[in-house]
Order: sequence, then C-alpha cells, then structure tokens
Amino acid sequence: MMDTTAPLRQPPTVVQLGLNVHGRLPIERFRLPNLWGIHLYHYSGSVTVAGTRCAFSVGDLSVTPPDTDLHWRFPAHAPHHYALVAWPHHAAADLVRLPIISQLGGRAASLAVGEAFDSAIAAFSSEPVRTTAWLWELLWRLAPAARPAARTLRAAGVPGIAGSAGSTGSLDTAVHPALQTCLRLIDLELDRPLGLNGLALRTGVSANQLLRIFHQQVGMTVMAYIRQRRAERARHLLEHSSLPLVDIAAAVGVGSYQRLNKLVRTAYGRPPRSFRDLGDS
Repeated sequence: MMDTTAPLRQPPTVVQLGLNVHGRLPIERFRLPNLWGIHLYHYSGSVTVAGTRCAFSVGDLSVTPPDTDLHWRFPAHAPHHYALVAWPHHAAADLVRLPIISQLGGRAASLAVGEAFDSAIAAFSSEPVRTTAWLWELLWRLAPAARPAARTLRAAGVPGIAGSAGSTGSLDTAVHPALQTCLRLIDLELDRPLGLNGLALRTGVSANQLLRIFHQQVGMTVMAYIRQRRAERARHLLEHSSLPLVDIAAAVGVGSYQRLNKLVRTAYGRPPRSFRDLGDS
C-alpha cells in the first residue's frame, strides 16, 4: 500500500469541502498546488498518484499530497465527499505517515463518515474551527499508532467520555481500548446484527466487563448505545437522502419499516415520515 507523509502534528487549514459527483468523463486529471486532497468514496474506482495506481472501494478514504499528478478513473456515477486542506507552516518533526488509501469498512463506514462530513460542511461557514477539529481528527484516525487514546471519542462527543461535548471530566482521562474498538465496530456495522456477546468476543473482553466499561465511560448499556446510534443514523438518512424507508431500515440494521418506525418513534417521539417531505417512499 502506497504511503505519504503529512504534517499532522499541526492543525490543517481547511480551504474547501463538499459533496461532488463525477462520471461524465471516465478519466479526469488534477494537480493541486499546495493543497492536500481528502476523499471519501461512495463508489469503486482508482486514483493514480504520481504514476502509481491505487484502487479503492465504497467506504474507503484517500489522502493525496499537494503538487502531485492525480488521475482518477470513474464509473458512470461517482459521488464522493471531499476536502482540500493546506499546512502553510510546518516543520519536519510534524510529519506523520499516512496511507494513500485507507479502508474504513465498506457501506456502513461510508454512511457513518459521510454523515459526519455533511455535518462538517454545514458547520464550515459559521463554525470553521469545529470543522477543522473534526477533519484533523479524521486524519489522525488513519495513523492510530500516533493518536492519543481518548482523542477520537472526545472529538466525536461520545456521552460520558471525559472532555467530550457536555462533559466536565479531565481531558487526560484514558479511554479503555476495548471501548474504542467496540464503538468503532458499532459505527462501521450498524447495518448488521450486533449483540453484546459477539462484540465482547471481538474486543477481547467478557460480556460483563464490556457492560461495566460502557456504564463507566459511556453512561448506558451496549444495546442502548446501539439503538441510539441507529436512531441517529436513521434520522440523518431521512433528512438528507431520498432512500426509500425500507432501504433506510436495512442501512441501520433494523430490517423492516415496522421496526424502523418503532426505533424512530421511541427516540424522537415522531414517525419516520415526519423527518422528510419527499412524497411516497
């Protein structure tokens, strides 16, 4: 896998970000003077970076360096979220190795990070610092060996994590590694069956220990957190997509409109259709 180095120990300057759709031309060429490109792909294709072809799939994320010849190959419909950032002032000590292509986890990851991208886009004009913080954290996720343990969860505002939005705890409170792994698995696999025993097995702790960690650091049970994340994802898709309701039910792992209706009503006191005005779905 091809790597690059970015001055990640300094916050980037966000120049532009948005959601774009290519595909009118099968190949497009770019060279971004002084700008790093960050792309979250909702299709499968490839980008050639300085002569080296890098393939990607749905849910993958690329980081491309500035002043580099970039050739993208597109299918007929090629949507992606993107951000262009710069690091105008940095030192050699700020450099961190990053992969050109990172596999975040397929369709579920594409939805989860795409949802966060949409929020960052919406906040950019009024709260640019918030957008910068989120994008900086997203890049740190690609270099886990260099990332402080609690940073991802604080930036994501996970309830109960010290230093997160609405929390009064110490910024230095460590997040249990099993919790980090479990939260990542939940977000990446919301469209699949998730249970306490299976998550505990995959995070390397007992079910009772995982329950105890969740109570201590998140303030709710594992299954309550999964229901919360499914409801949040469902609301986002209802408000920001034209997906049929049965497809949204599948995307958040509840399987049917009846179960989606129950999930959304329990979380928000409103039926799913009340979050959109798209006619019959």
